[in-house]
Amino acid sequence: MCTTHAGTTDWSTLVAQINSQASEADSKAIFKLQHEYANRLESRQGIAYFDLENLETMKPSLFRMWFGFYPPQFARILAEAGCTKRQLGMFLLKMRNNMPNQNIGSLFSCGDTLVGEEIQLAVRLMLRNIVPRYLEQTRDQLLQHVDPTTQLLFDVEPGQLSTGWDGSYRFMERSTNFNVQTDSFSTHKNANIYKVRSIPFS
Repeated sequence: MCTTHAGTTDWSTLVAQINSQASEADSKAIFKLQHEYANRLESRQGIAYFDLENLETMKPSLFRMWFGFYPPQFARILAEAGCTKRQLGMFLLKMRNNMPNQNIGSLFSCGDTLVGEEIQLAVRLMLRNIVPRYLEQTRDQLLQHVDPTTQLLFDVEPGQLSTGWDGSYRFMERSTNFNVQTDSFSTHKNANIYKVRSIPFS
């Protein structure tokens, strides 16, 4: 906007005078602003929104909103998983917010292909280092977690294992099959979903 029309809201005169040229002073001012804007864009390249190398710089509540854990919990998972901060951060962002890889990449200043590779590495390392330690337990280990309240409420005999099943839902496209469409529709989510349950037995 040139200095003559900077304070107006009626630009009809500008439309009528589309062949008018800016003054030399306005041209210099416009060039200066364009040059400054280009420099700012260039200076922002390669700067990530998340600085996971300095976790203390982010508010704990904001950190938990993005990643689902507070910084000390994040650090503990990181130490046990054996992956990098970026790999774990991208994985948790994906799990917590179900964000596309392209969006995650924009927050870490990298491409979506790299995001996919980093998440895969994080999954492999956690399957190797965390799952066997906490999820793969023997029957005797699982029996130690059956508390007296559970035994009383569900009439569980001594030595009998009691398990709780839970599943996570996934959104799906609306089926052309009417029966599938009605069976998969969730009034709570107002969308078609399906649930996955995985129960390992040994």
